[in-house]
Amino acid sequence: MYPITIQRSVGNLCTPKVRTTLPWGLAICFLIGAGCGSVQGNRQGARSDGSPVAEEPVGPRTEKAIRGLLDVAGDRNQQVRCAAVESLGKIGGLVNQTLPTLKAALLDDDKDVRSKATLALKSIGPRAKKAKPAILNALEDAHQDVRAGATLALVHIDPNASDTLPTLVRMLKDPHVRVREAAATSIKAIAPKAAPAVPALITALSDGDEPFFEVVSAALGQIGPPAVPNLIGALKGENEATSKYIALALKEMGSKAVPPLVWALKDKKEELRKSTARILGRIGPAAKEAVPELILALKDKSPDVRIGAIRSLAHIGLHSPQILPALAGKLRDEDADVRIAAAISLGRLGSDARDVGPALMAMFKDPNEDTDIRVVSSKAFGKIGNSSRAAIGTFQKMLKSENVNIRSAAAFALGELKARPAQNELMVGLKDDAPEFRAECARALGKIGAKGRKTEKKLVKLFEDTHPTVRRTAATALGKINARSGPAVDALLAAIEDGNPDVRKSAVIALGRVRGNPKKPIAALVAILADENSNLHGPATKALANLGPKALRAVLKLLEDNRWKVQNQAIEALVAIGEPTVPELIRVLKSKPRFNQALEKEDWSAHRGAEEVIGRIGPPAADAVAMLIVNLDNKELRKTAAEALGQIGPAAEPAVPYLIEALDSDDPDFRKRAATVLGKISTHSKEVIPALLAALKDEDWNVRRCVAEILGDIGPAAKGAVPKLTKALKSKRSDLRYVAARTLGGIGPYAKKAVPRLIHLLKDQDVNIRKSAATALGDILAKHPPGSSASAEAIGSTS
Repeated sequence: MYPITIQRSVGNLCTPKVRTTLPWGLAICFLIGAGCGSVQGNRQGARSDGSPVAEEPVGPRTEKAIRGLLDVAGDRNQQVRCAAVESLGKIGGLVNQTLPTLKAALLDDDKDVRSKATLALKSIGPRAKKAKPAILNALEDAHQDVRAGATLALVHIDPNASDTLPTLVRMLKDPHVRVREAAATSIKAIAPKAAPAVPALITALSDGDEPFFEVVSAALGQIGPPAVPNLIGALKGENEATSKYIALALKEMGSKAVPPLVWALKDKKEELRKSTARILGRIGPAAKEAVPELILALKDKSPDVRIGAIRSLAHIGLHSPQILPALAGKLRDEDADVRIAAAISLGRLGSDARDVGPALMAMFKDPNEDTDIRVVSSKAFGKIGNSSRAAIGTFQKMLKSENVNIRSAAAFALGELKARPAQNELMVGLKDDAPEFRAECARALGKIGAKGRKTEKKLVKLFEDTHPTVRRTAATALGKINARSGPAVDALLAAIEDGNPDVRKSAVIALGRVRGNPKKPIAALVAILADENSNLHGPATKALANLGPKALRAVLKLLEDNRWKVQNQAIEALVAIGEPTVPELIRVLKSKPRFNQALEKEDWSAHRGAEEVIGRIGPPAADAVAMLIVNLDNKELRKTAAEALGQIGPAAEPAVPYLIEALDSDDPDFRKRAATVLGKISTHSKEVIPALLAALKDEDWNVRRCVAEILGDIGPAAKGAVPKLTKALKSKRSDLRYVAARTLGGIGPYAKKAVPRLIHLLKDQDVNIRKSAATALGDILAKHPPGSSASAEAIGSTS
């Protein structure tokens, strides 16, 4: 960075008087002897070594725009300088004339200008290589945004890894994480030639935060196999956090990382073998080539290595016929933890592991086996779904075990297997002394879907249980079996008042699944919504959504509630019910408003609520469009009606003529809303663009600004508006010139005919207009416009 005394000298020279006669960039060049030369000088220019930079040809219109931007890059206003510098980077032409100004901008008093200059040089790329010394100076800037931008720019203007890599490695130690992230991103951009940076990247994993770690991992992953030895070495002293991101880096490499990891599985150091075994699993199916070595690792003398290999084989998946027998074999390992890991991993494989059912059964049937192993093998058996009669019979016997953990595991397995023959035994278990077993039996009955009044009666009895987990599980089970008896419904209704929040929540959700007459459940759920302070609003909304159309009338009545919290809950519930509500909502829209005695006027709150629901349902609510159009004439309803039409989208196109008419409304807020909705519904209609153009002359500034943003967002589809917008650039009204410039920038390359007039506006007295003109020129003449693979010069008329 240039000495601070020089910066201050430059700043003192750049008074408004000086800037009117000498552009900011040239003033600095003159002061520091940068040899900028005249802006009107030779296009060739010279590199730092004296050789010329080959210029890409630009049309005369683009050339004039660049020269105009070079002039305003010295504007007295910081925002104008920012816009000019950014646009020079987007256009990327006349590099020999542009670079001196951009280098000068790196010394601007304002950090935003300096930051924009780094990104502009980044956009220009290798043709800006002679600005590298200035970028290197910017790496010492006092502000992190400038240092980060310079770090990103460096690798783009000089992608030669041998030249830039040492600097990028140094920036990995910057005190600000944003700069370190930029350094890691830049190293990633030149991978795999960035192998020398690997040690520094791994060191960086010990300092920073999660987003930074992810960027570093991505860079290491892109470097590829050259980074693997160092990554493996880092595993020797790993902590859990570092291991996670080393795994991410190796996963990024995929199968390329597998061979060296396979070698590490044979290392003498147990800690490395253990880490490597786990890492291969994190790589996932891409590590399938490691399967033979992982199977060999199942015989490792270290139990931790064997456990890592077991877990990795399960994560890699059954890509080899040897995997399942190998995992099943570890069910008889001498180490109990290894046997547990094998059972858990087989359970995770689900139905793919059904063939190992007998081996798992042998474990949980063995009364001499460790309790923990019998428990995990029982649960694993349930997950693989091998519902043989022998297995179900064994679990039924285990329900009578003296060990509560074994009884609970058996109940879990029977639930997973949906073992109807075990219903009676599970109901007996609801009376067990152990609360965890009672809860597991209730859960199993819910999973099985046990029907009948007898089951419901047994579950209802559990609401008297002193343990909240048992009561909560009973409520959930009644919901899953779609209970229909009166006592079951009454028990759930009573549970809404339970002292435990989890029990209350489960009861409310279950009420949405009960069968039979829903009158009582609906009334209770609606009462919850009507309670402003209830913490059960979410579960009640979910339950009412499950009840669907049956709950509609009751919820619709809440739309008439004058309390906005209650009405909002009703809206949420109706949106959750979705499309079935539309006919009823249309009925509400057609109904007469009730008369609010307190306010002594008609109350349209229910209608507005119905419109909001229709809008949030979106396109499926297209049947309501006709009624929404009618409501555009109602001052009480037209704003929410317009909003709903916009959310319905193109399906609401019949409303376009009415919304165009609304642009002449006496309410500026409604005019603004109508314009916004037109942009959402239709940008292809021949009437929409002209109507929006006319609205650019609206008497209200907020409307004009809104319309300008809409036209800009429409983009190329609004290219037919370019002639009128260009004409508007000549308006005596500064605000109209401003919105027209912004809109033309949004239209992009198709607005090139407006370039001469925009260049003229670079000298406008209004700072906002100068800024918007500078920004628009960059967007229109950008070498690679957003969303387009073609350059600006290739679109529209020739510059």
